[in-house]
Amino acid sequence: SAAAEKKERESAEVEDGENDRDVESMLRDTKVAIIGNVDSGKSTLVGVLTRGQLDDGRGKARSKVFNFSHEAANGRTSSIAQEIMGFREGGEQAG
Repeated sequence: SAAAEKKERESAEVEDGENDRDVESMLRDTKVAIIGNVDSGKSTLVGVLTRGQLDDGRGKARSKVFNFSHEAANGRTSSIAQEIMGFREGGEQAG
């Protein structure tokens, strides 16, 4: 009957919503601020953490977080940035 089909659809919608909440509860959102003196390695640290690669000692990790061409030209970051990092279920870094 039409009433039984409607009830079945509504039940499926509730289950889908519950699955969405389960996924959301598994995700965590943590914000971290990095502060420090000039040339203390803040951008290098952010580059290493977000890209999963060690620095080469010549600024390769830091160069991954440059936002503007003048930052690459003079080797200094000059802007506030937001970087995203994530982890797979096994703990290895994603992306």
